[in-house]
Amino acid sequence: MEANTFVLKPGDMFGGSSLTNPSYFAPAYYRAFGVFTNDSTFWNSVAAKAYVMINANLTQNNAVGGLVSDWCAASGDYSSQSSGYHAQGHTYYYDAARTPWRIVMDYVWHGNNDGKIYAKKCSDFVRVTLGGTANIKDGYNQNGTVTGQWHNATFVGAFACAAMAGENQPHLDASYTDLKNLNEPNAYFNQTLKTLYQFLLTGNFYLPPTATLSNTSFVSNNLETAIYPNPNNGVFTIKAPLQSLIGVFDSQGKEVLNTKVATELNAIDLSKYSKGLYLVKITYEDQQATQKIVIQ
Repeated sequence: MEANTFVLKPGDMFGGSSLTNPSYFAPAYYRAFGVFTNDSTFWNSVAAKAYVMINANLTQNNAVGGLVSDWCAASGDYSSQSSGYHAQGHTYYYDAARTPWRIVMDYVWHGNNDGKIYAKKCSDFVRVTLGGTANIKDGYNQNGTVTGQWHNATFVGAFACAAMAGENQPHLDASYTDLKNLNEPNAYFNQTLKTLYQFLLTGNFYLPPTATLSNTSFVSNNLETAIYPNPNNGVFTIKAPLQSLIGVFDSQGKEVLNTKVATELNAIDLSKYSKGLYLVKITYEDQQATQKIVIQ
């Protein structure tokens, strides 16, 4: 992150306000980072700045349908430092093509209206301007004129994800089917993105439960305990004093385990239960400790 600007740098050693890449913006993740690090103010500011830059890029270059450029400056203008990229970074090509997918996640995960507005622009571009998903090609100028010739998963899938905010179920259905039927086993980039797109479209790329995770010991009222590994596959170890009571509760507050331990190290097997967030409560005499765990 560039210091003091909330602008995402494209790499550790280059870029910032003078050169950034809209397809790298991931506001859905930023909000999750904010919860995890207990610094939502900072990460929400990073998310907000992403939308400022995207909208500036669309406005400055008279773009249609959410067609951001591969590269730009934070002002939205084309960057003087992007001359080495395809078409100087000025077109909607294999970088920018991922932007609808990354931005619609902010709507899908968090209900963010800015994400919805942007994604709907992208969806409407395909549905109305292009006449449907079957007409997508792999490259456009920002004014909507086509520069590409191939119909592939990188472009089709990102626009299909955008259709999740497009308010048109038949178009979403057609977009998903189009993506599903594309098969390019020798094109790792297209096939990898197809997999990620389909995870989102099928509800399998979801916002994880809120938790601050640790494999280290934790102390509450002088009661020292430990849980490891965390996250886990449902099988884990709890370290607790002899004769402690252990209760495990699911995210709905239902108790799924209640046991009194006879050893300090206790193997717990919850692998038959659903994946997700659980709360472990350990009670010893008049002391109590709690810890969140995630079963993956």
